Amino acid sequence: MNHVPAIAAVLVTWLFATPLAARDILFADLFANVVDDEIVVETNPGDVLVFDGGSFSARGRPLTVIAETIRVDAPSLILSHDLASAPVPIEGRADQGAKGLNGGSWGCRQEKIKLLSITSITIKVCNLEGEQGGTGIVGASGTPGAAGAPIDIRTKRVVGSSLLVVAGNGQKGGTGQQGGQGGTGGAGTNGQNRAGDVFCQNQNHRLDGSRGGLGGTGGTGGSGGPGGAGSTIHVAEAPGASLSKLGFDEAYSLIAAAVAGDLKIENDLRLIAFSIGGPGGDGGPGGPRGDGGQGGGGGKNSHCGGGGQPGLPGGEGSIGPIGKTGPIGNPAH
Repeated sequence: MNHVPAIAAVLVTWLFATPLAARDILFADLFANVVDDEIVVETNPGDVLVFDGGSFSARGRPLTVIAETIRVDAPSLILSHDLASAPVPIEGRADQGAKGLNGGSWGCRQEKIKLLSITSITIKVCNLEGEQGGTGIVGASGTPGAAGAPIDIRTKRVVGSSLLVVAGNGQKGGTGQQGGQGGTGGAGTNGQNRAGDVFCQNQNHRLDGSRGGLGGTGGTGGSGGPGGAGSTIHVAEAPGASLSKLGFDEAYSLIAAAVAGDLKIENDLRLIAFSIGGPGGDGGPGGPRGDGGQGGGGGKNSHCGGGGQPGLPGGEGSIGPIGKTGPIGNPAH
């Protein structure tokens, strides 16, 4: 009797009745799967999605993770945005401050001068040194950071010997523009020519030129742009997983620990997810110093004596202050 057909039938029945062995699928191998600018990581039923350490940035794309079981074997981190990512800084610098007025045309006031102790006249008196240049214009504020894109994690359980941190972080704000250069100081007043009449009477005595004005202070750098809003996050209610609310400092301390691979497990938690706004952008650099004004020319000599010396140039102004850091972005509600 030939028993081969019966054995073959039993073998076929066993193959179809026995489920395929579960496989370990590395998250890193599926993370590059981008569909319509969305990252989709999905395993077959029964397979285990494994995190074996490292950091992964969605670079602002939405992220969906679908896996019955997630196993975390080493400290791992998912970010919505790279920590160093930020909009392009505002180019150039703000406008320069106004030029200072020349000596003899600013700070003018009326003064009385007595004549022969019985009468007086009122004359106009002005500052002879050049006026200081104006402060540079404040730089423009930085560009707001981009919001974190949605994150959706669908799982039935999270197990393992380590911790996975899922940070739906907004992008850092952009750097503010540089402040404008301080204005150039005004020129000093020229000295008077010595002159003189018959037998050198009525000579002028203000022979030296006056000093040029100081350069203006550079403008304040622009404020940094606000950080982007945090991601909207959905995490399935599953053993070992938690969607938490963390403060800014606590959240970024946890992110730093994940980057360093220094995450500690204190309970059954194996996946912690949270939404957090991005840091504010850096303030722009202060504007350059304004140039000092030119000193006034010395008065000319005459047959009665020598002329005057040219005035000293004004000194440079100060560098402008750095702009303020931008405000922190808001987490998603």
